[in-house]
Amino acid sequence: MTLDEEKTLSLGVGLSKKSAKSLKVPLFFVADKLKKAFSDITELRGGLKLVYNDYLAKKSRSIDFSVSAPPLEFAFCVSGSASVEIREKSGEKKSFLFEKGMSAVFFLPKAKGTITIRPGRLKIVSLHVAPAFLKEFVDDDFSGLPRELAEIAAERGDFFLRVGQSPPSALAAAKQAADALAKSPKNKLFLEGKALEAMAAQISEMIEEGNSAALFELKPSDVEAVKKIREFIEANCWEKFSLEELALKAGMSRAKFAYVHRKLFFSSVFEFVRAARLEKARIALLEGELSVSQIAYEYGFSSPSHFAREFSKKFGVSPKKYAKNAKISPAP
Repeated sequence: MTLDEEKTLSLGVGLSKKSAKSLKVPLFFVADKLKKAFSDITELRGGLKLVYNDYLAKKSRSIDFSVSAPPLEFAFCVSGSASVEIREKSGEKKSFLFEKGMSAVFFLPKAKGTITIRPGRLKIVSLHVAPAFLKEFVDDDFSGLPRELAEIAAERGDFFLRVGQSPPSALAAAKQAADALAKSPKNKLFLEGKALEAMAAQISEMIEEGNSAALFELKPSDVEAVKKIREFIEANCWEKFSLEELALKAGMSRAKFAYVHRKLFFSSVFEFVRAARLEKARIALLEGELSVSQIAYEYGFSSPSHFAREFSKKFGVSPKKYAKNAKISPAP
């Protein structure tokens, strides 16, 4: 695909001049700019595009972007990870890690930000949906939609971002679409079916979350309770936790505790537990007092191989290699 061809597929998102001379591209369409990836944009029908990136990164790479007239975007991370920082027009910042098994739904008018692709194989399947297509998709009946999506369908949408674990059926459909896109010729009917399947599953989960939100009023005391539990997790991350135990410690039901945590931090409780364990393990590797196997068991991983997989996925290097590099690097 040439750069001129890509311009005709633009949906109102541009990379900064520093990154790519402000060429208009969708938010999660960055692979072609890096010249080291398989990338594809498929227009399935008016107002619906399927975007696929498959990028192998040897080192971290940051790309700045700005958004003017965005589509509604549903993104699914099939493998790898990238960290994203988004700056709203108000100046408020939102940051999140987008990694394997996660989905993001967003509408970002007049926003700016940075995507940092981490070392490893990054595969992202995303759907770019025009408000008019969303309106057609729900047959003009917005009553069952989450409020934010209903506003977007009615072309009154404002900044919206939802990040979390993908519904299994949505992720499975995204993976099947990715496999099909890597083949030639394309089966557009199959791709459209998988795109709509992924979008429907994601919207269904958002509706369920909305029902939970109606049940659970977010109070300042809830926010403080969840923050204290996060501090407890960080200090005791090697212990085994159940969601029920943590919720009880916070003085909430399991469902409310999980909802409040995701609402505040865009992640599940156990995603945070894993991240805390990996960070403690990274520091232990730098200190060099324990072996990799000892660190694996010390910080709650089921085996050294499980620890190695999780560590490599997050930091782009094996624990042994990380420890070795730390020993040979000169002190600051």
